Amino acid sequence: MGSKRIAVIGGFTLDEIIWGDNIYHSIGGGVYHSIKPFINTPKYTFYVYSKGNRALIEKDLKNIDNIVLRILDDTGIARFRLIYKSIGQRVLYLITPPPLIPDSIIPSENYDAIIINPVYHEVPLTLLKKARILTPVLSLDIQGFVRRVLNEEISISTGYTEETMLYADIIHGNYNEVIGLYNCSSLEELIKNVVMKNIFKNKIVLISNGPDPIYLITSDNVLLFKPPKIKVRNETGAGDTFLSAFTLKYIETNDVEEAIRYAIGLTAYKISGLKEIDHDKALKLGNKVEVKQFI
Repeated sequence: MGSKRIAVIGGFTLDEIIWGDNIYHSIGGGVYHSIKPFINTPKYTFYVYSKGNRALIEKDLKNIDNIVLRILDDTGIARFRLIYKSIGQRVLYLITPPPLIPDSIIPSENYDAIIINPVYHEVPLTLLKKARILTPVLSLDIQGFVRRVLNEEISISTGYTEETMLYADIIHGNYNEVIGLYNCSSLEELIKNVVMKNIFKNKIVLISNGPDPIYLITSDNVLLFKPPKIKVRNETGAGDTFLSAFTLKYIETNDVEEAIRYAIGLTAYKISGLKEIDHDKALKLGNKVEVKQFI
């Protein structure tokens, strides 16, 4: 059996990350953090569709056996400043927006899964519609669809069009993003009012927020998973890695609970600073996570 074909769509970024007195710069973006933990994992081949400064993007990702870069070269690349106040708490600034990715970038090829993870409105609805017909499983991180900017600071739009979400099978966001998307005041309101109206019917919704409980919402169930306590070295891209790991395990097992446990374990290892991730140990760590029913 050949490797799974995974398309990943979205913008790369150049990030200035500030944590206390420490400042460092790194390439990033949802696409980057979606594929980074799976470099040289032969059972997946990633086809990466983006637009930006090809030289900067390829510097960290070229000559990797299981990554196929299909980058439209452009002088621009998104630039962000991330200021961390504590674990799970940061202020995000958009210094330079990303170039728009045209829907023509992706050929009419079939994929086992497509992960769409934009950083700031660079994925148009037409591209999302095209991706929908090319895969049985489309995963979507809503961050780049619901963000808005005021004086360079990122905040969340409320009442954003839900049409974008209709095309996805798996949806991920943090607490504020999902609450803002559905214009609710709390997660409890979201679950009681939105879920009960079957808006999430036939979808898997993942809500994560740093060290806080992770919500797994399906058509008929809401479960809460408590992430393991670990020493965090760099949590940038944690949500992106989480969605990618969940998607990959889900298409392998068709088991949502195994997929989320694997995603939790792998993300924990990623943010702890390990450069080499043992995927079997990630699942074992996730299997130790506490779970309870939402009431």
